[in-house]
Amino acid sequence: HLLVTTDVMESGQHFRLDWHPPRLLGRKLLAVNLSDVDASGARPLGFTLTLALGRDLEPDWIWELLEGLAEGAEAAGIPILGGDTVGRAEGAGLGITAYGVASRWLRRGDLRVGDRLYVDQALGRSLRGLRKLQAGLRWDPEHPDADLAAHLDPRPNLGLGVRLAELPCVHACIDLSDGLSRDLRMMAEAAGVSIRLASDLTEEEIRGGEDYARCFASDASQ
Repeated sequence: HLLVTTDVMESGQHFRLDWHPPRLLGRKLLAVNLSDVDASGARPLGFTLTLALGRDLEPDWIWELLEGLAEGAEAAGIPILGGDTVGRAEGAGLGITAYGVASRWLRRGDLRVGDRLYVDQALGRSLRGLRKLQAGLRWDPEHPDADLAAHLDPRPNLGLGVRLAELPCVHACIDLSDGLSRDLRMMAEAAGVSIRLASDLTEEEIRGGEDYARCFASDASQ
């Protein structure tokens, strides 16, 4: 299976230029797309890049963004396949289309009655990081805050999705980007089932977005 995913990040909506260091933003831009590819059980092949760059952006900001993107691509072992760049009045629009190949496609709609759901990391840290930014805390590389790092520089567990796809007991998987409640609703609607959550989950764990965790379904008996 050849899998394709695309995502756009817009300044003022998905990130703030005064909050997000451009090198971290470049890494995040690629990571969120590769996370989606991986959660489908696919190995990434490469990506295309589209940049809409405002006249208010400094050249150093652009270069740092590209350096962060290059760091992410090198870590993933994938090339940039092409793209386009356009100008605009102000701000930045950043888009990536990523490609992957899967021997077995893990689809969100293959969830089965009786499956248990698992996530590969703690949830809610990105939302806590966002709230800290809103309260005035800023990224300090000399004293990195774990919650800020989760929001500004997420590190999804890339490669886990490919390994999960090799297990017959794993039926479905989704990348948690919109928050557990929203993503599980999409999963349930696609499969035509209902999902019951544990009662001890916190509000941050349920509603927080941009965790980029693998949430996968497996036989309850496994």
